Amino acid sequence: MDETTPTDSASAPQPRRYRWVWRVCWVLLAVMFVAVLYLVMTMEPALYSPAAAVRTNDEYKERMNPPRLSDIGTKAPDAVMPQVTVTTNQQGRVRIEYPIASDKRVEVVGFTVHRIEAGETVQLGAVSASLKRIGHVWVPPGTNTQYNLPAQFYGPDFQPLSDAELIAEMPNKWDRTMNCRTVQPAYRFDLELKGGAWKFVGANLYDARTHTGLTFGWSGQKMGDTIYKIGLDPFIWHAAPVELVVDVVVGPVEVEEIRPLAGESFTVGASRYQLVYAGDDPSGGLYSHGNDSKTGYVELGPPSTTNSAKKPTCVLIFHATPPAAQSVFHIDYLDAEGKEIDSAGTSWSGAQIIQGKKGTVADIKTIRVHKYGRGHRLVFRLPYLPGLPPENQHVDNLFEVRVPVLRFDRDYQQAEYIRRMTQMSLPYISRQNLPPGTYPRWLTNATVAEVLEDYRQAMGVTNYFYVDREKLTIEKGDRDWLQQVQEKVMKTWKKLTGP
Repeated sequence: MDETTPTDSASAPQPRRYRWVWRVCWVLLAVMFVAVLYLVMTMEPALYSPAAAVRTNDEYKERMNPPRLSDIGTKAPDAVMPQVTVTTNQQGRVRIEYPIASDKRVEVVGFTVHRIEAGETVQLGAVSASLKRIGHVWVPPGTNTQYNLPAQFYGPDFQPLSDAELIAEMPNKWDRTMNCRTVQPAYRFDLELKGGAWKFVGANLYDARTHTGLTFGWSGQKMGDTIYKIGLDPFIWHAAPVELVVDVVVGPVEVEEIRPLAGESFTVGASRYQLVYAGDDPSGGLYSHGNDSKTGYVELGPPSTTNSAKKPTCVLIFHATPPAAQSVFHIDYLDAEGKEIDSAGTSWSGAQIIQGKKGTVADIKTIRVHKYGRGHRLVFRLPYLPGLPPENQHVDNLFEVRVPVLRFDRDYQQAEYIRRMTQMSLPYISRQNLPPGTYPRWLTNATVAEVLEDYRQAMGVTNYFYVDREKLTIEKGDRDWLQQVQEKVMKTWKKLTGP
C-alpha cells in the first residue's frame, strides 16, 4: 500500500481560475481610492467664497439707480433758529451745544449714470471727463516710511508710465508720490475734467462681479485746474474687474450770499443750512466736536498763548434740516476785498458743517454759496487693478488669496480684514480677557483662510468656521467628516508641494 504525503491546502498554489478575482478586487479598490481622493481634492472646501458670485448689496443697487431730477423735492423747511447754548468753564474752554435733526439725508440733485470703459471720454454738458492715470504703491506694515512714497503710475491703457512722462505731466515731485498707511495697497485715480465749472462729490470702488464695495472711504485733492486726485485703499489683492464710481456735479451754478451772522441760512433743494454759531476761537484752531442722537457740540480751547496770539482763528457752525445726501455746493468766505480767507480746518458730517477760518469773524464780510445743478455718476469699468501679486492673478476662491505681509494690532482689525477680503459676514466673537501679548499679530505669505484660522486660535474659539453656501456667510460650527478628511488631505498636499 502506497503512502502519500499530506498537502497543506493553505500553502498550495491557488487554482488559476481564482487569480483573476483577486486582481479585479485590487483594481476596484484602486479605482475607489482614486475616486475618493479625486472627490476630496475637487469638492468645494469648507471655506469657500466664490470670487464671481453676486452678493446682495442694496447700496450698489441704489448707486446704479439714482433718483431722477423730477423725483427730487425742492421745498426746504422754513428758517427757524434752534436754541444754542454757549458756556465757558474755568479753564476758558468754550462749549457750543445745539439740537440736531435726524441724519436721514435727502436727495438734492438728480444724477445721470454714465458707464465708461478705460480710456474713454464722456461729455457732461460743457465738461469732458476721463480717467487720466492710475497710481499704485504698497509697503509692508511697520515700514518706517509710509508717506510721500514714489508711486508706480499707469496710463488708461494700463501700461506703466515712464519717469520722463510723469515729470512732463507732473513737474512737482510731490504730485508723483503717494501714502500707504494700511495693510492694503494704496491706489490713486487721477480724474481729468475740462471745459466748465465742476465739483467732485465722492467716490467708491466696487467688485464688478460681486457688487461688493471695496473701500471704507476716500481722500481727494485738486491738482491744478483740471485734475482731481482720488485716493482709495481697497480691500483687494486679486485680479478682478472693478468699477470706479465717481460722483461729480457741474453747472449751471447758482450763487447765493449770506452774512456771517447766526440765524442766516441758505437752501440746497429741499435742505436748509442755517448758521447757528459764528465766533472767534481762543484756542487758535484746536477745537473738537461730536454729537449724540439729539445734541451736537463743539468745544473751543482752552486758550492758547502760543497760537491764538499769533494766529487768530474763528469757527462757523452750520446746521442742516434735513442734511443733503451729497455735497453739491461749496462755500467761499470772503474778506472786504472779495478775497477767499484761508481755511483752518473743516469737518463735514451728517447734519453739521464746522468750518474753521484764519482770522476773526469780523474779517469775514460775505459768505458766498455756489450750488451746482446737474449731477453725474461716472462708472469707470476697469478690467483689473495693476500692481497686484502674480500668484493672485487667477483666483476662484477668495479664501485662497495670498498676501505678502500682514499685521493686526487689534482683534477687530483682523476680523474686519476677513470680512472685507472674503466679502462675507463673520460671527461676532467676544474679545474679553485676551491673554497679554495676543496682539499685535504678524503673518507672512498667508492666505485669507490661514488668517481666519489664526484669528480662531487667537480668540480661543473651540469649534471651526465654515461657509453657508446659500447665504454666503461665515458661520461657526462643526465640519462634517468629509470636510475634515479634505482638510487633512489638503494640508498634507501643501506640505509636499509647497505654497
